[in-house]
Amino acid sequence: MSKDAPVIFTGVNDMKKILLIFLLLVLIPATALGVIEVGPGRQYESFTQAAWETIDTGEDITVYPGEYDVHQEYTDLFGDDVPERFQHGIFIHDRVITFLPGSKLTCTWYRSDNFSVLYSGGNVTIDGLDLYAEGMLYAIHDDLWHWQNAYVNQYLRCMIIGRQLTCANCIGGGVAQNARIIIDNCYFDNGVDDSVTVRYHNIDLPTAKGQIWISNSYFNGYLAMCYYGGSAHLDVFVNGCRAKRIITKFETPDSMNRNIDLYKWNNED
Repeated sequence: MSKDAPVIFTGVNDMKKILLIFLLLVLIPATALGVIEVGPGRQYESFTQAAWETIDTGEDITVYPGEYDVHQEYTDLFGDDVPERFQHGIFIHDRVITFLPGSKLTCTWYRSDNFSVLYSGGNVTIDGLDLYAEGMLYAIHDDLWHWQNAYVNQYLRCMIIGRQLTCANCIGGGVAQNARIIIDNCYFDNGVDDSVTVRYHNIDLPTAKGQIWISNSYFNGYLAMCYYGGSAHLDVFVNGCRAKRIITKFETPDSMNRNIDLYKWNNED
């Protein structure tokens, strides 16, 4: 065979070599990317520790069945000296966190500061979260304030139960510049029917254009989109949801600019 002749694989052994090469090409990129596993016998047994020690890696997290007590995890990890980036909750950004069936976060922690169980940065997807939160500001805080970069945060198939929350919001959120928030197939109950269960406000950046898409979700109280800022604009789309009321309102007494367009259809309230 000349050196320029094509190589032809024949026989069972050669076919095995081809399959092995193919599998390596498929599996090596996925392995290099990395997924952090949390659960008994996994890389981490503490969800808080996993999030803290990989805070900026961009690696996704998979949480296996088990109950994770965030108050206890904070105490075990930080004692009384909580670092700044975790003082307002478990800070997450630029990653997907998947909670498998049977996994549950709990946090009973009566605090008078701005602590929430989770504090969402930009480009976060939370899928399948089962969370019980009692005694703090919000269950989830989703507010990047004057963040300038475009981002998308998603909450999918989550069940959030809040009790004795300072502001009663299961999610207390603000939409920064060029942000999109997606909530789909979620269940929220703050234990106070005549209150705002989930709340988002827009921002005072003059060129901000935000979007919120909420679908197929339950809210025991009000779902509220709140006017805030001068010329920023927010479009909100709500469909297939059940809530006591789906409303717009002013975030503060001096928020007089009605700069939210609310589109809602096929909802029960």
